[in-house]
Amino acid sequence: MQNEVETHMGVTVNREEIKIMRYFVNDNCIGCGLCVSTCPEVFSMSDENVSVAMKEDVPEDCLDSAAQAKDGCPVEAIEEA
Repeated sequence: MQNEVETHMGVTVNREEIKIMRYFVNDNCIGCGLCVSTCPEVFSMSDENVSVAMKEDVPEDCLDSAAQAKDGCPVEAIEEA
């Protein structure tokens, strides 16, 4: 099939290898700020003093730190969207 490969960021890869990643912060957030300090490119604090995640796809160079922020959340408030 022709759709099995595509060019992504200048590299030809199998479509299954491309992972679009977004995060969502749920109502469990206690506003500790750990995610913001771990990955400020993706997470920020709202006016209500809880964390919010950027609405866009996580930049490729932030995937590891964003995953660390998710894994480190003490109340498991960060979900993959």
